[in-house]
Amino acid sequence: MILDIRLDTESIQSAINRLIDAQDYLELGVSNLVDILVQQGADVAQSVYGGMATATAESSGNEGAVIASGEAVGFAEFGAGDDVVGVLFENSPDFPVYPGSYSESPDGSGEYARTGAWHFAGRRFTGIEARPGLLMAREHITETMVDIAQEVIQL
Repeated sequence: MILDIRLDTESIQSAINRLIDAQDYLELGVSNLVDILVQQGADVAQSVYGGMATATAESSGNEGAVIASGEAVGFAEFGAGDDVVGVLFENSPDFPVYPGSYSESPDGSGEYARTGAWHFAGRRFTGIEARPGLLMAREHITETMVDIAQEVIQL
């Protein structure tokens, strides 16, 4: 937006009105941008998780989040057993993430911690490969946000 302002009352008021309109468009544009980014992020996360976890988008105004949920969401995001990957986020989850951490927890059987493997549904496992949906969602949002912002925010 270019403002051409002359030093007279009418020109200055016109510029003020254009700036107020631009602020309204900007607020709406940012809200739409957040909605689009978190929905796309949730779609990416869900495609990575498959049936292991559920990813949803939550947004309100200029804030939003991709929410991962489900009984196996920790296993989905970080893997299990020999295949555990390190936490690649700024903030660590509220549970420990290392090979055997679940096995050693009150919810775990301790089998992996003792033997390096566990049994589930009659099968022996040494690891579950991570499906880092939230990490992939974050990367998608980071890679696309400028282009989407330029499309959505019109002043």
